[in-house]
Amino acid sequence: MYLNAIIKEKLMPFKKRISIPQGLTIIILSTTAILIDQISKFYAQVHAPEIVELNTGIAFSIELPAVVQIILTIALISVGLYLALVHLNMSKISAIIAVSLVVGGAFGNLGDRIFKGHVVDFIDISAYISYPVFNIADIFIVVGIFYILLFYGKINKDIHNKTK
Repeated sequence: MYLNAIIKEKLMPFKKRISIPQGLTIIILSTTAILIDQISKFYAQVHAPEIVELNTGIAFSIELPAVVQIILTIALISVGLYLALVHLNMSKISAIIAVSLVVGGAFGNLGDRIFKGHVVDFIDISAYISYPVFNIADIFIVVGIFYILLFYGKINKDIHNKTK
């Protein structure tokens, strides 16, 4: 009986982990993040093309074959979502927002890679600090991950207390 419970817990990680309204909220917020990212990239390309860089690399402009970048991005999104659903209390709006930012940013850049063959970067802070040019999607990803790390104690699932 105990082994059966462990198997069910490990093989069915998404069962009762997220409700339909929570899932819809993540989809809506992630889609909003994607739209904001894509609109900002379009705006930069049309109104300030001199600041736009077309990044064919992955994080920090690391060059990999395009198909590897796409597969790696999809794998990272999948693993990240799995970990979020298993370890975060998705009934907390702050967890939903953080996960949505990461997912929206990741899909914003993934869309660029798939449909354009590069990511549009346009935010350059090199006058202040040595750092690669980036975009709004990158900001969403960093802010979402930073929030999860900073407030993990408040948004994680209490695995020892199943009443939460």
